[in-house]
Amino acid sequence: MELLFDENEFDAFRQGVLNHAGDSSPPEDNPVAPGNPTRGSRIGFGGATEQIQWRYGDRRRKGTAMTTMSMLGEVRPEHNRAIEDGRVLLHYLRSFRMPVLDVWSACAERGQLDRWFGKVTGGNGNLSIEPFDGPVPGPIAIRVEDCRAPHDLVIHVDGGIVEVHMTQVGVVTNLELIRRHICPADACSVGPRWQYLLDRLTAYLDQRPLPSWADYPELTNEYR
Repeated sequence: MELLFDENEFDAFRQGVLNHAGDSSPPEDNPVAPGNPTRGSRIGFGGATEQIQWRYGDRRRKGTAMTTMSMLGEVRPEHNRAIEDGRVLLHYLRSFRMPVLDVWSACAERGQLDRWFGKVTGGNGNLSIEPFDGPVPGPIAIRVEDCRAPHDLVIHVDGGIVEVHMTQVGVVTNLELIRRHICPADACSVGPRWQYLLDRLTAYLDQRPLPSWADYPELTNEYR
């Protein structure tokens, strides 16, 4: 199944027609989310955002503050594996005061991914993203396992399985990201990667400067 598509194909995608063969539009010099400039305000889960903002929002690295507040993921035992081998998963939550279709579009439309993640190529469920910034040099291979727009997505990426679930409650869309099948010793290096990508998505939707990966390696101890 296809994951990424241009804006003209979005209506067809929502109806389950997932054939894409087009190229993405070029990235903009000053990326902003489409629509009303006041939308996209983020709220936290039970005060968690405020706590993490205090811990990391003002952290200095080489004299420069992080460009966006950062919300930690959680390392959890992976109890549902067919073979119990001590693997763990990483669990992340974000909330956005905007419709679920807006959040889904930012994660799935090639033109929008070009503004906050990287250049997308490929099709038919086998894709490649050349990130603008981040811990992985060169293109990232992605294989789409399951896609049920605009709520559920399962992909193979970064050597493992990633699940994304979106639900809208009132005016708020909750995004849950799960990175599965991680060796406990690797959680400290994998954890900041997905925190960083979610922070870039959040900054894009909030129309704030995108964070830099250089601020994130220091968070490895938070995932041990």
